[in-house]
Amino acid sequence: MPTIDDLIVSIEVEAEQAKKRYERATAEANNILARAKNEARANLTEDEDHDIDAAFATRDRAKIDLKGIENKLTRARKIKAEEAETDLALRERGAPPQPLPTKPAYDRVARVGQEERTYNKRADRDGSAFLRDVSRQFLYRDMESEQRLLRHMQEERVERGAYLTRAAGDATTGAFAGLTVPQYLTDMYAPATANLRPFADQCNKHDLPASGMTVNISQITTATSAALQTSELSAVSTTSIDDTLLTENVQTAAGSQLLSRQAIDRGTGVEGVIFDDLFRRYASVLDSTLINQATTGLSALGFDQTWTDSTPIGLEHYAQLVGAMAKVETILLDFAQPDIAVMHPRR
Repeated sequence: MPTIDDLIVSIEVEAEQAKKRYERATAEANNILARAKNEARANLTEDEDHDIDAAFATRDRAKIDLKGIENKLTRARKIKAEEAETDLALRERGAPPQPLPTKPAYDRVARVGQEERTYNKRADRDGSAFLRDVSRQFLYRDMESEQRLLRHMQEERVERGAYLTRAAGDATTGAFAGLTVPQYLTDMYAPATANLRPFADQCNKHDLPASGMTVNISQITTATSAALQTSELSAVSTTSIDDTLLTENVQTAAGSQLLSRQAIDRGTGVEGVIFDDLFRRYASVLDSTLINQATTGLSALGFDQTWTDSTPIGLEHYAQLVGAMAKVETILLDFAQPDIAVMHPRR
């Protein structure tokens, strides 16, 4: 039979767990909103709406649980106080106090210490679990992987918050969706630099059809018409709508690397390093293709804004940006408005 002290300790542990669930759910919701803000998006995606609703539901459940646990804890502490008053009254009357129950042996007591990190050197020595979660979250939006990455980012903010923001200004690691490498892995290797995919991450995304090597989209080339009637019961404007197929080819960006059996058996973290580098090359090729590919790339389809000035200054550059935004908005009309500027790092 547990003592009242044991019950109080167990209830306090239960309260701490509910509090952590509340904090993690709140951090997840904040991360989603921060990501949308850093990407200058007015609305959340459908997946983000689902995730933030789930985070709010988890937070609300944890809040209700915490309220009930605090009620239990208050009652348990009241019982303890009443027992102490009863013992005091018995001692004052000369009656022998009730013997305290024997405490359980040391190896039968549950203790709460420091919670282990999501990614740690003991459980994930070469970082393969971290890289696997990054790839699964990025490619398949795997919820379990995303949850682990969110917990990892929260742990990084708690333990290394100052280091995460000291060189990034307003663009903190909260915008990078869990890609801050665990500290114990940073001294393992120095990866080759890569452009990665900042432009691709801003583009609209569509699901591929189940089969086929082309995607056909109907593009309206002749629109309908509308005009004022000349008089009552007179004919109204009529123009036959017509479309043309906009065909896009399905392309594959891929890379491979041969590894010797000795490198796999005797190397440390070889697969993770190579996988990370391949991922960087893939991301860079995708970004470059979207910008530079003939016919379908941004450079081929974009609208030019020419500016010639032998002594340019920053204020003039700003005027050209506004002019380019006006040109894009004029051409696209009600379909889209410029909301982001993509530049080379040297700008």
